[in-house]
Amino acid sequence: MSVGAATLHAGAPVPFDGTEIDRELAAAHTLNGLASAANRVVFDVYDHCAVVVRFFVVEPSGEPRLVTFSGDRRLAPHRDALRSRAIQTGQQNVTTLGRPAGFRLVVAPLHDGGTVSGLLEFVVPADMVEPKTDRLALVVRAASSSLRAWRAATEAQHEASRAAGTSFALGLRLAGVLSRAGELGAAVRSAVELLARELRSPVIAWRVDPAGEVLRIAAWSGMHNARRHTVEEAVASVSLGHDRKHRLRELHDEVASALGTEVTLIDGGPVVFAAGGHHAELELCGHELGSLLGQLPVASVSTLDLCDGRGTVRARADRTLERTRLQDLTPRECEILAMLAGGARTAQIANQLVISEKTVKTHVQNILRKLDVSSRLEAAAIAVRAGFVPLSAS
Repeated sequence: MSVGAATLHAGAPVPFDGTEIDRELAAAHTLNGLASAANRVVFDVYDHCAVVVRFFVVEPSGEPRLVTFSGDRRLAPHRDALRSRAIQTGQQNVTTLGRPAGFRLVVAPLHDGGTVSGLLEFVVPADMVEPKTDRLALVVRAASSSLRAWRAATEAQHEASRAAGTSFALGLRLAGVLSRAGELGAAVRSAVELLARELRSPVIAWRVDPAGEVLRIAAWSGMHNARRHTVEEAVASVSLGHDRKHRLRELHDEVASALGTEVTLIDGGPVVFAAGGHHAELELCGHELGSLLGQLPVASVSTLDLCDGRGTVRARADRTLERTRLQDLTPRECEILAMLAGGARTAQIANQLVISEKTVKTHVQNILRKLDVSSRLEAAAIAVRAGFVPLSAS
C-alpha cells in the first residue's frame, strides 16, 4: 500500500465470518476495546485496503466524539458536515475524495433504537463500497449492539455510584435521628418520618417480637388510616420466625399488592420498613440501618441513659465503651472520621487532606477495626454521638 503515491496494492481477500465478528465485538467490554475491535473488523471487511478508520461515539448533545483512529491522519481530516448529516438522518453517507484518487469516505451510523449513538468512518477504494454493503450492514448491527450494551452498563454504574452516594447521605441523617431518639420506639418513629420526607413516599414500619412470630405496626407516615388498615390486614398472616428471607419476600408481595405499587422493603432487624416505590439508596443503607436499630434499648421513654429489660444501664455502658475506643484513634484518624461523619466521600477526603485515595481507605479500615464496627455508617453514627459533627450537619 502506497498512500503517498495515491495507489493501493490490495492484499488477498480476508475470509468473512459474521458470527466471529459478533463474538469479537461483543467480547469488548470497554469503549476503547470496542472501538479498537471495530477498527480491526473494518480493515478485515475491506481486505486490509482501508487506509483510515475512525470510531466516534455521539454525545447526548448530538456531537461526535472521536474514540480511536487508525490509518493515515492526513486523509479527510475535516468532514464535520458529513458526520452531522449521518447523525441527523441516521443514514449512511458516502462521498468522493479528491485525495487519494479513486477512494470514498464512508460514514456509517450506529443505532440505539431511534437515535444514532456512534459512527464508523473510513476511507476505502471506490470499487469496494458497493460489493461490501451487506457485510458492512452486519458490522454496523454488531457494533451498534455492543455500543448499546456498553452504554447500558455505564449508566448502571453511574446509577449505582449515585445510589451509593445518596444512601450514605441518607444513612448519616438516619444515624443522627436514631442517636437523638435514644431508644427503639422513638427511633422508629423518627426514622419513618425522615424516610417519608426524604423519599416523598408513604413509609410504614413493623416491630418484630423476639420470636419473629408477630409483626406489629410501629409507625407510619404519608399513609391515611384506611390504607394502613388494608396493609395491616394483608400482612396479618405473615410471621418471620422461620426462613426470614422467604417470609420477607412474602411480606413484600403482600404490601405491594395492598398499596398497588412497587415497594422497597428493608430488614432492619427488630424493625422492618416498607416504602412505596423503588429506592435504591434505601436498599443500600438497609443493613447499616438494622445494625444501628439493633443497638438501641427498648424503653417507654426517650432518654440517652436507659435500662434494658435486665435492669442494666446499657446505653450508658455503650457510650462509655465508644468513648474508650475513640481514644485509640490517631489524630489523623479522628480527622478522617469527622469528615466521614460530615458526609465526605473518599475522593473528597483525599483531595482536602492531599493524600491518596488508597491511604484514605487504609485509614478508614483502621478506624472500623478500632471502633469494632463493620461499616462506615456505623462509625459515622459513633462520631455523631461523640460530638465529632453536629446532628444537624449529619
